[in-house]
Amino acid sequence: RGVTDAVVGDLRRPPGNGFDTVVALGKQLGLGSSLADLRATLSELAAVTRPGGRLVADVDTLDRADPETGAAHLAQPGVAYRTFRIEYDRLAGPWTDLLLVTPSQFRAAVRETPWSLDTFVGTETDGSAYGVRLSLPRQ
Repeated sequence: RGVTDAVVGDLRRPPGNGFDTVVALGKQLGLGSSLADLRATLSELAAVTRPGGRLVADVDTLDRADPETGAAHLAQPGVAYRTFRIEYDRLAGPWTDLLLVTPSQFRAAVRETPWSLDTFVGTETDGSAYGVRLSLPRQ
């Protein structure tokens, strides 16, 4: 509803330019294993988004790392990554890193990009994913 021109693409190499809104659900901003990867992805998305544009995303928290299995590799305080791959019926995709980042570390990463954090949905400590809405300045 209201979407007239949807584009599907690779977040690491965003297609086109002139987007009003970018939607990155399914923890897509976590692709990569560092805050530098996150900042690079956010900056690349800003480059293909119009002034005043928005980005809506969900992010996985460090609290979701499984302490029983050591499923996350701690990179620095508030930042970790999980390595996984998708398997189905004897087919397996490539191994991929997924960034796990606390809300405070996410906010710090955003401050180093053209984006501003408008809306945060979730809590700092509930152990679940959180949602964000970012915006670019109007020019």
